[in-house]
Amino acid sequence: MIESLGHYRILERIGADGLGEIYRARDTLRGRTVAIRIVADSIARDPERRDRLTRDAHAAAAVSHPNIATLYEISEDQGTLFVSSEFVPGETLQAAMSGRPLNPRRAIDLAVQIADALAEAHAAGLVHACLASDAIIVTPKGHAKILELGLATWTRSARPSGPAIDHRTDVCSLGAVLFEMLTGRPPLDEEMTRANAADILQARSTGTSNAIAGELSAIVSKALAADPGQRYESMATMAAELREAAAVLDARTGGSEPQQVVRGGHAPRRRSFAGITVLVLGIAVAAAWWQRDTIERTWRHATGPAPRPLLAVMPLTLSHTDTSQVFVADGLTEDLITRLGQTPGVTVLGRSAVRASRGRAPRDVARELGAAAVLTGTLRRDNDEVTVGLTLEDSTDGASLWSNEYTRTVKEIFALQAQAAEDVAQALHLPLQLNAETARTSARQIDRAAYELYLHGRQAAADAQPGVAAKYYQAAIAADDGLPDAFAGLARALVNGGTAGKSEEAARRERIRIAAERAYQLDPDLASANVAMALAAPTLPQTLQYFKRAIDLDPSDGETYRGISDVIRLVAPDLSAAFARRAAELDPGDGGRTSIPEWRSPAVGGRQSRADAIARDRETAQRLLAGVLDARQ
Repeated sequence: MIESLGHYRILERIGADGLGEIYRARDTLRGRTVAIRIVADSIARDPERRDRLTRDAHAAAAVSHPNIATLYEISEDQGTLFVSSEFVPGETLQAAMSGRPLNPRRAIDLAVQIADALAEAHAAGLVHACLASDAIIVTPKGHAKILELGLATWTRSARPSGPAIDHRTDVCSLGAVLFEMLTGRPPLDEEMTRANAADILQARSTGTSNAIAGELSAIVSKALAADPGQRYESMATMAAELREAAAVLDARTGGSEPQQVVRGGHAPRRRSFAGITVLVLGIAVAAAWWQRDTIERTWRHATGPAPRPLLAVMPLTLSHTDTSQVFVADGLTEDLITRLGQTPGVTVLGRSAVRASRGRAPRDVARELGAAAVLTGTLRRDNDEVTVGLTLEDSTDGASLWSNEYTRTVKEIFALQAQAAEDVAQALHLPLQLNAETARTSARQIDRAAYELYLHGRQAAADAQPGVAAKYYQAAIAADDGLPDAFAGLARALVNGGTAGKSEEAARRERIRIAAERAYQLDPDLASANVAMALAAPTLPQTLQYFKRAIDLDPSDGETYRGISDVIRLVAPDLSAAFARRAAELDPGDGGRTSIPEWRSPAVGGRQSRADAIARDRETAQRLLAGVLDARQ
C-alpha cells in the first residue's frame, strides 16, 4: 500500500469503485481526515478520459454546500493520479433504513436537505446522475451528505455522463429515494408511474395516516413521472413543496418531528413556547400544594446555569443478569470516558477507580471526587446491535439534567461514544468544538470480534495482568490491524510486563516501539497513541513532547500526569511533585497505572559530568513543560 501522496498520509484502505481504490488519509497540511481515490491506470493513462475526469473534478470542487461531500482537489504524485475529497463519517441512508420505513417527518427533513444541495449543484451546472440511498451518508449528527457529486458516473461505471442526463434525472432519483424512505424499499420499475406511486405510498407507509401519505404521494408521483417534462421543473421547486408538506404534517400532528432514536443520526430536541408556558403553570400549581423542594430544584435547573463540567462516570449497568458480559460494560464505559476526556471543556474525575465504583450510589462517588455532575447509564446488547442509555444528574440534588439513548451496531461503537460525548458537553452548555480526533473517532469502524478481544485486554490490564492483556491485544490486532487503541494498549501492557533478561530486553523494547509507532501512524490525534510513543521514545525531550501532546488531547487523564511525574522525578523533583499533585486531584486512585521508570541522565566521566547532565535535563523538563499545569487548572 502507498504510504503517502503529496501532503496526504495514507491510513487505511476503505473500499473501491469504478474510479479506483479508496483510502482514508490524513491531510498533514491542514490537519484533517480525507478520502483519497487513487485513479485506475485505465483512466489515468488514457489522455482523453483523464482530461475529462480532470474537468469534471474541477467543476465539482467549485461547489460548496453543507449537504454535499466536498471535493478538494485532483492531483498527481509519484506518477499516481488521485482525487482528494471530504471524509464523511456515518453510514449510508440505505444502511440507516435497513429495509424499514423512516418516520415521515424525518424522511421529509432528509429529502429537503438533499433537494437543497442538488439545487445548488444544478445552479453550478452539475448533475449527480446516480443519486440513490447508498450515495447519501447520514452523519452521526443526523445530517444528509451527498457523495460523489460530479464523479458519480465515473465511480459507478468509470465512464463520463451521457448527453441525455439533466437535472430532471436527479429529480426522479430523489423521488425514488423519498419513496424508499417512506416504504422501506426502492420502487420497482413498473411502480415508477404517477398512478402507482400514490397507491403504494397509501398502502405501505407504515405508521403513517392516509392523509399524510396523500400529501407526500403527490410529491413522489410528480418526481417519478415517466415523462421528464411532467417532473418538477427545478429541484428548488421540489424542495419548496417538501417544506410545505412538512408544515402540513406538523399542523396535523401538533408539532414537529417526534423524538426517536435513529440509527446513524440523532433527532433534534425542540421546545415550543406553548410547552414552556404549560410547564411553568404546572409548576406553579404544584408548588401551591406539595413538593415545594422538588419544584424549586426543577425550576433552578431549568432556568439557572449548568453545573461545572466536572464529571464522575459510573460503570454502565447491564440490562440483563449475564455477569460474563460485565467486562464489555466496563470497557465500553472506559472508552466513553476517554471520549469525554477529549471533549474540550469536560473534566472526568476518578478515572482509574471507575470499575471499583460498580454498585455504589452515584452521588456518593461524585461527592468523594468533588464532581459537579454524575453520568450513569445502561447497556443492552441484541446480537450485533448495542443500545446505550445515558443520564446526567446534578451531584448535589440528584436532579436529572439530560438523558438520551443510542443504538448502533458494534462496528460503529466508536461513533456512538463520540456522539454521546458531544451531547453530554452540550447538556453542560459547553460550546461545540469539533476537532480532528472527534471526526476520526466518528468515522472509525471495528470488527465485532476484534472489539471483544480488545475489551478483554482492557479487563486484564485493569486486573494487573499485563501478560494476559498483551495476548488479548495481539489477538485483537490479528482480527483488525487498523485499531490504534489495541496497539496503544499493547505498548502499555509490554511496559507494565516488567524488564526481562538482557538478551530479551532489547526485543521487548523493540516490540514496544513497533506497537507505539503503529498506534500513532493509525491515529496521531489519539491521546493513548501519544502516551505509547512517550513510553517508547529514546530521549527525554521526545518523551515529554509526546506526553505533553497527550495532555493537550485529553487534559483530565491523571495517569498521563503521573507518567510525567515519574519520568522527571530524579532530574526535576519539585516539578515532578507538582505533576503528581495534579494527578491526585484528577484521579485519587492508583489502579491500573502504567509503571514508568524515571529518566536517568546519561553522563560520561566523573561526578561533575553527571551533575551537568542532570542540570541539562532539568532545564529541558522545565522548558518543555512550562505552563502545562497552569493552563489546565
